[in-house]
Amino acid sequence: MAIVNAPWRFDHALGEIMPPLLRHLQQGRFGTQSVADACATFSSAMSDTEAALTKAMEDATTDPAKSVEALGTLQTNMESAFSSVSNPKVSALGDKVLSSLGTFAEVATDVIGNGDMTRVADLTKASEEFTGAMQELQTLCS
Repeated sequence: MAIVNAPWRFDHALGEIMPPLLRHLQQGRFGTQSVADACATFSSAMSDTEAALTKAMEDATTDPAKSVEALGTLQTNMESAFSSVSNPKVSALGDKVLSSLGTFAEVATDVIGNGDMTRVADLTKASEEFTGAMQELQTLCS
């Protein structure tokens, strides 16, 4: 059996893998992503978050179901935005934001969607925690 060394195959393989590697490097998926780059990846989601949250709370009295749905959409959008962040500082704060948003959405669903007024104090606390986490993230990213 003869062993054939085909250098053209190696060159061809390199030609196929180099462009995706370059894209990953440019997106910060290898190595360390800077805070500025990490913040830039979700800056539009942050702006949209504030507007969506304000709208959801305005709708709470007139259309509770719409308000609860908006909070779910907001959480999904934020999770998607943070999925490409690899910077450890930004990622840690992102996890804190997502966790506090999850708690806020859960309690808001009980109060706004289900009319459970016994959880109003929990809603206030969850809102303050989410706002605090967002402020920490905005401070890091400014």
